[in-house]
Amino acid sequence: MLNAVLDKLNALVPKTLIVSAFFPIVVFISINGALLWATSGTFRLVVSGGPVDSATALTTRALLGALLIVALTYALSSLQPWLRETLEGSNWPQWLVHAFRPLQWERYQTLREEMIDALQRRDALFAESQKWEKRLDDAREAGVKLKTCSFTGLSGGSLKAFDDIEASVARGDEVAIELFDTIFKELEPALTHNSASLKSDATSADLAWSRRRFNEYVKQAVHAANMAATRAVSRFHTNFSGERLAPTAIGNIAATIVSYAYGRYEFNVDVMWTRLQKVMQRDATGFYGVVQDSKTQLDFVVGMFWALLVSAIGWVIVLPFATHTVWFYIAVVVAFPLACGLAYAVVLVSYRAFADLIRSSVDLYRFDLIDALHLHKPPSLSAERKLWHSVDQDMSYGGNIDLPYEHKA
Repeated sequence: MLNAVLDKLNALVPKTLIVSAFFPIVVFISINGALLWATSGTFRLVVSGGPVDSATALTTRALLGALLIVALTYALSSLQPWLRETLEGSNWPQWLVHAFRPLQWERYQTLREEMIDALQRRDALFAESQKWEKRLDDAREAGVKLKTCSFTGLSGGSLKAFDDIEASVARGDEVAIELFDTIFKELEPALTHNSASLKSDATSADLAWSRRRFNEYVKQAVHAANMAATRAVSRFHTNFSGERLAPTAIGNIAATIVSYAYGRYEFNVDVMWTRLQKVMQRDATGFYGVVQDSKTQLDFVVGMFWALLVSAIGWVIVLPFATHTVWFYIAVVVAFPLACGLAYAVVLVSYRAFADLIRSSVDLYRFDLIDALHLHKPPSLSAERKLWHSVDQDMSYGGNIDLPYEHKA
């Protein structure tokens, strides 16, 4: 009997709906059913009921329950675009937008300042590293000509600077330029007045080792600064598209899709996405399937968030009238916000992953779309931008633009 119900459900609900809408509905029903069972004697009486007269009656109840879940699943699936837009803040009233936008502006300023600081630190360290390398090379050449070495080792200050550098590297922290500068100021005159290339001379070998050690740490620091700057730039541009902010973090992530494509290629994703999807479906690599899976996962976590949020709002209001157990009420009031916060964090992660795939789709398939539209492939990036601008003007506004076609045999 259960197999028959599951087969019927599988026939009625496509696999993508099972993940994106069916599971959130089941979670919603399970959570609220469990809470109703715990707080309502009437509900327990209705659910337990009397003995079932026959297997046919039990099957009928199971099918009716399955059909109800299917109906709710399709309803949630139909609502998911609106639910996503609500999380993005695109259908909010203006007074609510104005109330929430300052929070995003503060976050925008923080990430922007972090990006600028990381870039400035990278550039400053790179400039200093170039200076250190050249001056130490010059100092070494001058010292080699002396053919003598009276180097007695670095001072305690320089040795401590090396220790501090090692400690910073071990912790994964940024190495302060001042530490390198402390060593450099002692290492440069030491190399100038001593030869670091004498064979079978322990002091010369020690000087050469100190220089190599310094150079290696500088290279590591430059590499780390480059990586930190790259992460800061990526973090900013994957969260914000510009100063025209949406009232929510998800809305600003969504805006990066359009801004990325238009900023790089003047490709209007809002207009061209359906056409781009058609081209992607023909690709044998299966990339479109990856995009669809990511979209299904995004719909699933969005559905889970709304299931938890609606349940939380309902039970926080209803529980004071449904139970006299203070600790049960406190547990529910604490658990639901934590669950909603976790679900929202997962939505953010999923939305970033989905947005990255859409941006990649534009990078990978825009020339295939040019072929599908029977247009000439542009020879350069500037020509491509002009082409997509013309296509956008023609499709969006019906402009009288002459686009030369290219029909393949």
